[in-house]
Amino acid sequence: MSKADIFNVELSDLINLRKWYKRAPKEFLRGTASMLNDLAFGTRGRSAIEIEKTMVIRNLRFVMSSLRVVKANARKALDYQKAEVGSISRDRFTGWQEQEFGTTARKSRTHSLLSRGGTEGGIVRRRARLLSGSDFPTPNDYPGKSKAHRAVVMIIMLKRKRYRKPFVISGLESGYRNFPQVDDGLYQYTNKDQFRALQKFKDKPIKPRRVRWMSRAREAFLSSVNITQLWTKNIKYILKNFRR
Repeated sequence: MSKADIFNVELSDLINLRKWYKRAPKEFLRGTASMLNDLAFGTRGRSAIEIEKTMVIRNLRFVMSSLRVVKANARKALDYQKAEVGSISRDRFTGWQEQEFGTTARKSRTHSLLSRGGTEGGIVRRRARLLSGSDFPTPNDYPGKSKAHRAVVMIIMLKRKRYRKPFVISGLESGYRNFPQVDDGLYQYTNKDQFRALQKFKDKPIKPRRVRWMSRAREAFLSSVNITQLWTKNIKYILKNFRR
């Protein structure tokens, strides 16, 4: 949060703030830190609204736990006070950086509706994830003259066994003899003896649609908040609780 934003008040109010700063500098620093924190938490709340409005949200609790605020330190000088708001990154999650900045994602896999239980808003089921320790059948587990041939042998043998767990297909991007072309990915046989994709492995990283969720949230919140009222609230709180 820029300190220019929190001093965007009427001239008479600014004069009073300057007088307060000279009379009680420690209390003033507590007030500015509290202001910055209020602005950061307000932006965090607006960010959640912006994400829910513009993206498919499958776990709201995950969204809220990812949006964090680092509070301003009231013991620091005014020039060094800051409150930070944004999203943390996790394993296999970048904190919506690609959407905010329009960059390419690190991942190169896409999940199908089948992997989400048939609904766009569903969470990817555990069996459809490539987790460490997973032991899915692959073409390398089967005999054949080439990678494509081994993939065909695997598909036919799994069908004969009526195998219903996920398996990896690779090497059939160009097809094989009379066998249809199949993208690399994680697949599963359905009850109709047809296999369908749970995940598809892309050659290039994915670039998601740009959604400036943080920029929009910050602008929306700062344009809606009454800075003078917020200052008044924080000054009253500081004077009530910290006045010597």
